[in-house]
Amino acid sequence: MKSENGFTCIIPFYNESENLLALLTQLQKIKNLQEIICVDDGSTNGLTQKIRHNFPHVILLRTEFNEGKVSAIRTGLLRSHYDNIFLLDGDIYHFKPEEFMRGIDFFLDLKLPMLVFRIYTTQAYWDGLLNKYVIFSGTRLLKKDFLERIIDRCEGYQLEAALNDYFMKQKSTLFWIDTSAINPNKLTKHGFRQGLMENIRMELSIIRFAGLIRHLGQLSYSKWKKLK
Repeated sequence: MKSENGFTCIIPFYNESENLLALLTQLQKIKNLQEIICVDDGSTNGLTQKIRHNFPHVILLRTEFNEGKVSAIRTGLLRSHYDNIFLLDGDIYHFKPEEFMRGIDFFLDLKLPMLVFRIYTTQAYWDGLLNKYVIFSGTRLLKKDFLERIIDRCEGYQLEAALNDYFMKQKSTLFWIDTSAINPNKLTKHGFRQGLMENIRMELSIIRFAGLIRHLGQLSYSKWKKLK
């Protein structure tokens, strides 16, 4: 590995808006972020070409078909060169680099195996639930070797549940930090009908991985610690 303090940022995306271009611009301001890997999971909207043109330093990978978030992250992980991984969703906006640099400092100084960033949702109906439960956040810092052990145990939308489950079994404290960033809910991105179906598929995927009891246990896990 090139540096024990270096990070690879992996961004899986599928037919995202051009907001991803703005996100990539902001990411260039983050220290310790030596490598950015964008994994296009079978998009059809042409955004890949714009990333290639505007950000030649970004490692751009593409799958032929839409294989799901976990598969895309696995593809990026195979090309990463650093000890630490920054997982980031491609549809995030209101991204403030200083908030994430602060998280990186915590992660390195405290030698954490994982740090979760709380990202807010745009749908008022879901705000009380999804904003409360940071366990749903896919934006995380974690050790590469740890992610490699976990990622083959899950698929689809299950990675966050798999990561949480691993720590819960060890009765470990799970650390998180607040941000101003926003991740649009699927209802906002796809409209009510399609968005609702996507939310249901996501929830069923998580329950299929963890089981209903363990899934409810993740929602009520008491050893989440906010770093200030």
